[in-house]
Amino acid sequence: MKFLSQLTAACLATGAYAAAIVPRDAQTIKDVLAKVQNDVDSLDGTVKQFNGDPNPVLSASDNLISTIGTGADQVKGTSDVTDINDAFSLLAPVDELKAHVRTLADDFNAKEPAVAAAKACGATRERLDKIGSNTQTLVDNIVSKVPQSTQGIARDRGNGIIQILNEVKANYAADKCVDA
Repeated sequence: MKFLSQLTAACLATGAYAAAIVPRDAQTIKDVLAKVQNDVDSLDGTVKQFNGDPNPVLSASDNLISTIGTGADQVKGTSDVTDINDAFSLLAPVDELKAHVRTLADDFNAKEPAVAAAKACGATRERLDKIGSNTQTLVDNIVSKVPQSTQGIARDRGNGIIQILNEVKANYAADKCVDA
């Protein structure tokens, strides 16, 4: 009898341990958000150092566009996040990303006159549009992966990032950012 209870305990412990090492779907999304945040920070550093040569900013923008697009595909390819706690664990990384996007937006807006002087409004506007559309796809894909009961919260948090990007896009609109 004692052996049977020890065997049962060992089986339960092994099962619990095995479940703990299975990668969770939320982790894929967290990893994507971390990669996007890293490229947001890289672009922000490039924007802050803007000296009239638009190429470094455009290149860093292209990297971010690619990272967001790849991340959206990765999220789309992962299975649904079924655990509500896992879904809520995504809120902190999204909020952190939003703060970094806000910093990037503020720095982009501060550089608008210099971008116009460098005759890079059109190219910048094009990159901002792609960043915005790829981000919308990423948000939509993340929302589709979380439980129905949390999708409204996820959409609201994602839309906060979209709203910030739309503010920058509006500041770089053709009637506001004109190549000097």
